[in-house]
Amino acid sequence: MDKVFITSQVSGTILLIDSEAKVNRTFKKKGQKHFVTADQWDIIQFNEGFNYMLNQGMLYVETPEAKKDTPIEEFEKIDENLIKHCFLEITPSAFEAKVKNFGQEILEEFVQYAVTNKIMDYEKSSILKKLCGLDIGSIIRSLEEDK
Repeated sequence: MDKVFITSQVSGTILLIDSEAKVNRTFKKKGQKHFVTADQWDIIQFNEGFNYMLNQGMLYVETPEAKKDTPIEEFEKIDENLIKHCFLEITPSAFEAKVKNFGQEILEEFVQYAVTNKIMDYEKSSILKKLCGLDIGSIIRSLEEDK
């Protein structure tokens, strides 16, 4: 493994800075990729801020070899397929377990997906409302009234 590729999963700007590893990367848009060398990876994988961004779903590690023997809790790529799977194929308790540690921006993507696809699952909507404060049912009703 020569390089480890890291991808932004959020639309805002993310800074990945580690002075010890000599890493200074700026992710300016969702889907933007940067790489770090194997030596840099050996250092940043223990960086608390980097781990936080991974666990919140803000960043995703693309390189499979880097995921082995590392302290990072989750390597979940947040995309439309995952969101669809969460809404349509898993139980509300599994849904809550999966999304409870995601950051606000990722939770808002779940809400946006539900609104766009008019998914009115009361239990999952309640979970999202509790976590991020957005009520899917109210948003859908509001959009219907505006038409």
